[in-house]
Amino acid sequence: MLVRPYGDTRDDGVVQFSFTLPIPYSVKAPDVGKAFLERLGFHTVNIAECKGIDPE
Repeated sequence: MLVRPYGDTRDDGVVQFSFTLPIPYSVKAPDVGKAFLERLGFHTVNIAECKGIDPE
């Protein structure tokens, strides 16, 4: 996997991830996403947006 920095400030170390989780959306979904990134080794995780993609 190749991870590249993305953002407005060059060399600030901030990385943006976009991904889908194989779970239904709930109030726990942001915590699941945060835990996933923490298990990958990221320490300061901020969730910018979280929404369901299932039309039902």
